[in-house]
Amino acid sequence: MFFKDGKRLSSLDHLKVGDRLTVRIVITADRDYDFVQIADHRAACMEPTSQLSGYRNGCYVATKDNASYFYFDVLSKGRHTVEMTYYIDRAGSYRTGLCTAQCAYSPEFAGRDKSWEVKSEWKWRANESEERMKVKSEEFYASVNEQLFWVRKI
Repeated sequence: MFFKDGKRLSSLDHLKVGDRLTVRIVITADRDYDFVQIADHRAACMEPTSQLSGYRNGCYVATKDNASYFYFDVLSKGRHTVEMTYYIDRAGSYRTGLCTAQCAYSPEFAGRDKSWEVKSEWKWRANESEERMKVKSEEFYASVNEQLFWVRKI
């Protein structure tokens, strides 16, 4: 499940760069499990807000380059929720990876969710015509190149 500003999103279209997105993973265990690993592969445009690894919310969280991993020593019978927050850091069309959960020493006990499509756009380009966007992007790149040149001269 995906949330933006506390509201559940039915699709991941029309996100803006800079939006804060919460990903909620719900695990339903039909029995007690030991040593459960959850891998949440995120889209390339999503940057985690908390990038430090460590124990949080009853599990060890390891944030890596392309995914967040959650490790539970014991996952008791019932419903469990894990949340991560991300910022949308670039515009474009992306796909998330699969979210998988499995027991480390009994891989036959596993489950996964589907991949999602994420579409994001620049906030300042949202309501402008395509021709105006080209002009603004050319001006933006020109100013960046001038600044880089100026930095090199000093």
